[in-house]
Amino acid sequence: MDTELWTPALNLSSFSTVILHFDHYFYYSTDEIGDVDVSVDGGNTWINVARFQGADVGPETHTVDISSIAAGKPNVIIRFHYYDAYWDWFWIVDNIRVEAY
Repeated sequence: MDTELWTPALNLSSFSTVILHFDHYFYYSTDEIGDVDVSVDGGNTWINVARFQGADVGPETHTVDISSIAAGKPNVIIRFHYYDAYWDWFWIVDNIRVEAY
């Protein structure tokens, strides 16, 4: 399994601080990987900001400061990428929030 969830493009050009919050539950079996990536060029390239692999995580709220990547940028996309899931366990992601100021 290889699947992705993208946010709509976010205009963060007026903000100097950008914090990503999300609730999730990563259920691990063998080789699954859950990546959280940020793009500032419309999804052409991605910068990894969090990786879940090797152990069950959650359910929990996870917070990532993405200011160094996303602050001041007009075309930010956040991607949740679940892949190498040969046994197809799961990664549940909910309540995605971007706090910008």
